[in-house]
Amino acid sequence: MNVFGRILARDRRRLFALGQPSGNPAARQQAMWELTGGKGFRVPKKGPKTHRSGKTRREIKDALRAVYRMKCEQEDRLVRARWPDVTVITTAMIERAVRRRP
Repeated sequence: MNVFGRILARDRRRLFALGQPSGNPAARQQAMWELTGGKGFRVPKKGPKTHRSGKTRREIKDALRAVYRMKCEQEDRLVRARWPDVTVITTAMIERAVRRRP
């Protein structure tokens, strides 16, 4: 290998070393373009992150919302059974009704 081959090899090594900045950004960009045929590097889309139970965060939240709605409806039925004719129900009234619940 002659001196010109060594210089070219050194320059090519510097261009393709991904973790090290190149002295000439345009040359590096051209080298990466040549490597990929001008199409860039493909990054596959990630799937949704899952919990150890195998459910996504959305599925977990939806299940919790359903439980919350069910409990709110139960509490509302309890309060309405206690005060059927009252239109404004205070927090204190709800707490007393919950404490008296059978």
